[in-house]
Amino acid sequence: MLFTPFSIIYLITSVIAFVVGWLAQQRKAIVGAKELSTLTYLVAFCAFILCFESAAPNQEIKIVLTKISYISVVLIPVYYLLFVLRFTKLIRFKDIRNGWLLFVFPLITLLFAITNEHHHWIWSSFSPISPETNIMTYNHGFWFWIGYTLYSYLLLLAASLFLFDFIRFNQHRKVYVIQGWLVTFAGI
Repeated sequence: MLFTPFSIIYLITSVIAFVVGWLAQQRKAIVGAKELSTLTYLVAFCAFILCFESAAPNQEIKIVLTKISYISVVLIPVYYLLFVLRFTKLIRFKDIRNGWLLFVFPLITLLFAITNEHHHWIWSSFSPISPETNIMTYNHGFWFWIGYTLYSYLLLLAASLFLFDFIRFNQHRKVYVIQGWLVTFAGI
């Protein structure tokens, strides 16, 4: 393993996200704490795996670690939307009857990532590893752009619109406006 500055950044990100997840978990009585905790644990897991991916010495190990990171990568936009829906009080947890539908595209994307060598729909090819930075470029296939990127951006757009509505609706409550903007900027 060749730990790089990127590895250190990923490791620090992982630790910070884990601490935030733990703190949110301690406040489970607060609306959205469960979703925020899950979201930040997913970020922590992803960053932790990418710490080792950025340090991996060969292409095979990098690809396996990237596939493992996709367990959380595909779920992060879904949990961000769920957190925003709970934070803005647009839904209660028990009201998410069809919420499982949000997980269809992420699970398909994860399946395609795991089986990528058979169809190349997530990654079409890979560059050689740079000797200076130990970085390998992943060239993306069509499902990455449609099933992952487009879907993720639609979820993030929906979450942003809900947050802007929340901010506009609560314009007279300064604390809610500040919280709404903080969540918006954190999402970005």
